[in-house]
Amino acid sequence: MIRHLHFHNLLYEEDCLPWFYQGEKGLPDTRTPASGGISVVHLIPPYLPGGGPQLQSGFKSYTCRLHRSYLVDLSPAEEIEAFLRDCLGSRRYKNCRRLKRRLEGRVDFRFTVHTENMDPGTYRELMAGLRTMIGRRFAQKDVNHDSLGRWEDIVRHTWDRIRDNQASLMAIYDGDTPISIGLNYHRQGVMASAITGFDTEYEPYGLGKLMLLEKIRWAFANDLRIVDLGWGDLKHKEDLANRMAAYRTDVVYPAARPHLRLLAWGIAQFLRFKHRKTEWS
Repeated sequence: MIRHLHFHNLLYEEDCLPWFYQGEKGLPDTRTPASGGISVVHLIPPYLPGGGPQLQSGFKSYTCRLHRSYLVDLSPAEEIEAFLRDCLGSRRYKNCRRLKRRLEGRVDFRFTVHTENMDPGTYRELMAGLRTMIGRRFAQKDVNHDSLGRWEDIVRHTWDRIRDNQASLMAIYDGDTPISIGLNYHRQGVMASAITGFDTEYEPYGLGKLMLLEKIRWAFANDLRIVDLGWGDLKHKEDLANRMAAYRTDVVYPAARPHLRLLAWGIAQFLRFKHRKTEWS
């Protein structure tokens, strides 16, 4: 049996680790014990303490670095606007400010951040609005958004994270109508920018990037020193990221079943070949 596990989602959405990693305080093991197969663990963030989780005794792994991570490292920032100007460059920074002024001149602009004291009704409304936004946007692009297939799980887990102050929902409003919604997870000094949606009617105002800039400002104001922009090579991430690293992929097998070692090695080699143009050394 070969399992595929998404470490990034488990860590931030469900606040747990796969069962074969050593746990850490406040991170409960909620997974059924392994039955002896191989687990391919994707997207282990590069900024975790010690370079990432360590395997429990009885397990071994082959490691690949297949996906680029785009990080905004706020630790050198003394003043956020100067920092953003340096990241974007003067021309792009001025253009973002110009687009925001144009938007504020057209709409009844309001930016709100919802955290642990969020009203449940507001939560349901914003999550429904976010789903509609990304559904319409990605239908226009004729591509799938991987969150839509597990949306109910995201809604359920994220509410738990919000109540624990490990997640936030941000919204840009035109009066009482949200026109951009951003979902984030945060823990141990990191904010993971998970999902951002916007009303396509307002696309000329660059709402996606404007929301991302608001996320970074909020992270700085709340002493979160890394903003994880996620995987996938997109221009706005390249513009903002000041630190590039690689997510780790572990192909884990039980040491007590050495005949699986060759299969695990083969899977790792296949993944390296599949991502040969993007693999990091």
